[in-house]
Amino acid sequence: MRLSFFTFGILRGPWGDPKVQGFLDRVPDNFDTAEGADGFVDRSRPAREGDADRWGEQEVPKFAEGREDCAAQTLSVWEDVESVFSFAYQGVHSEALRRARQWTEEGDYSSHTAWWIDEDHWPTWSEACERHLHLCEIGVTSHAFTLREAFDSEGERTKPDAAKINEHHSNSRR
Repeated sequence: MRLSFFTFGILRGPWGDPKVQGFLDRVPDNFDTAEGADGFVDRSRPAREGDADRWGEQEVPKFAEGREDCAAQTLSVWEDVESVFSFAYQGVHSEALRRARQWTEEGDYSSHTAWWIDEDHWPTWSEACERHLHLCEIGVTSHAFTLREAFDSEGERTKPDAAKINEHHSNSRR
């Protein structure tokens, strides 16, 4: 099993707006860091040929329809919860998280959703939006969960293993 990971936020202005430039300036470094992270498998790259075949057409959660120009979202696949946790809460990405309120609107939704997939499955944007909606409406379950309220691949509640998080961090390219 592998972990699908969807992040979502609504920026305080559309892409290119000076109000969100600090966020936009950090995107390339965050993607580079993710791609060099221990446990990273792949991410959707909408501009890359063939990605729509694997990940489906990009879409946003229902509550954000009509706000696509302000949507900031990613869809990726990781080996485990600890690898995502290591990337998200340590290093370059953690600095962006600390400043997220500066660039994103607050909302009644989770900033991320995780769920387990089979090794031969690639998540689609549609699936990500469905899982995100499930998390927002139903709450944390093995169908859709967060890093802090995680489930293992067997559907049992779990806590990220600190030793594994540190190991992933140590093994990641800087």
